[in-house]
Amino acid sequence: MAGDIIKGLIRLANDSDWNVRSPAVLALGRLIDLAPKSMSREISLILLKLTNDPEWAVRHSAAWSQGRLRSIIPKEMKNDLINSLLKLSRDVDWSVRDAAVRSLGSLSTIIPKNRSREVIVTVVKLCSDSERTVSDSAKRAIKKLKPAAPKKGTSQ
Repeated sequence: MAGDIIKGLIRLANDSDWNVRSPAVLALGRLIDLAPKSMSREISLILLKLTNDPEWAVRHSAAWSQGRLRSIIPKEMKNDLINSLLKLSRDVDWSVRDAAVRSLGSLSTIIPKNRSREVIVTVVKLCSDSERTVSDSAKRAIKKLKPAAPKKGTSQ
């Protein structure tokens, strides 16, 4: 039954109307823990696709939902996920940047070691974002990312 709901949400996430895509993607993020493992690739792909949506609300929903992927993201897609969130962290819309930086913090345990420095540098830059909501979220994300930071004297 959960699989049928997830399939329906994926179908809605491909709708031509952004007013349908955005809430469908948010619902996917909220229900991600119920998704059958066999659907993890399909869910990850739709969320990655929607990070390029022309509507800021859909990009925001996709960025937020990506932060919930930690339990299902296929190993070979982790770099795509990080690339997507790093790109969204530079979005023109502050709410998209905010969702992206929150998701980077939420994914701290699955960020590949060779990407941790890049992620941390990006989040540190966002601590100075002109939008206070984004800078506050970046400061919270840094606390979550601290264990992933390269140790002094080690090279990455």
